[in-house]
Amino acid sequence: MSTRLPQRTQKNKPTWPVRPKPESGVREGGLRVPVAATSVARSLQRLQREADRIAVLILSTDLPEIDIVIQVEKLRERCEELFPGRGDLFEMIYASRFDRLKEQFGADRPGAD
Repeated sequence: MSTRLPQRTQKNKPTWPVRPKPESGVREGGLRVPVAATSVARSLQRLQREADRIAVLILSTDLPEIDIVIQVEKLRERCEELFPGRGDLFEMIYASRFDRLKEQFGADRPGAD
């Protein structure tokens, strides 16, 4: 005996809650947040994860200095994509952090000055 689920038709709409459409926003903590805000938040999280990954490269690997500089420049470009015309944000937040880490922990790295 097979049990088949009934076919959904226009008359037979589901009665359970349906997820909101992407353009209507996403529920977070009971509040409806616009999709643009959540996508910016995701982009910022990705930016932070990439910055953390670069910090790990500086602290825990013997990757040559030039390879780390390339990764930092890629992050700088990504930051510029997210915040056009605000290159000072990258300098304030990430550049000083990476410089400090290189100074403290990267002195013996190949290619370090």
